[in-house]
Formats: sequence, structure tokens, C-alpha cells
Amino acid sequence: MYTPQPFKPDRAASLAFAEARGFGLACAWDGGKPIASALPFYLTYAADGTPRALFHVARHNPLVKLAGGVPWLLAVTGATPMFRRTGTCHPIRCRPGSIRRCI
Repeated sequence: MYTPQPFKPDRAASLAFAEARGFGLACAWDGGKPIASALPFYLTYAADGTPRALFHVARHNPLVKLAGGVPWLLAVTGATPMFRRTGTCHPIRCRPGSIRRCI
């Protein structure tokens, strides 16, 4: 699929984003439905540079049964805390159409 340049993710920036947050949604498919858990994690790297997310789930978490058997997805969300678009800041501190540091 063609992805226009402005929408192509930067791998290093994406990993830095995930590492800075340290919290995400681990998702897997059990064959019948998606299974997900919100959890803290930290990133480490294999000898070949492949990123790995390390985290702990409780013994009774449904994801435990899927460990090692199916691919997982780790979704990390959140706004960059230093910069926000107008409308999410205090209205007096931001000019319309501007992006600026909000206190």
C-alpha cells in the first residue's frame, strides 16, 4: 500500500514515543475474538536490534494462554505532553490555529 510521505511513521521516533510512555494495550487473537490488556511495559532490544516489549501479566489473564503461540500487537497512545493543538489548551493562552507550548 502506498503511504504518502507525511503519514509514514519514523521508526526511531515511534520507538522513542513508546519508550517514553511505558504504558500500552497488548492485543492478541485467540482464534475467535481479540484479547487485550492495558499494561505497563519497557522496551529492550535483541542482539540484532529487534525491539522487544517486556511486561508482566497476572496468571489468570487470558493473554497468558496465547504467549508464544500467536503474534501480538502493542498499541501505545497519548499526546506529546509539551505541544498541543489549540482547543486542548487553556483558550486564553493559545491563539487560534497555533501550535504552542501549553503550561
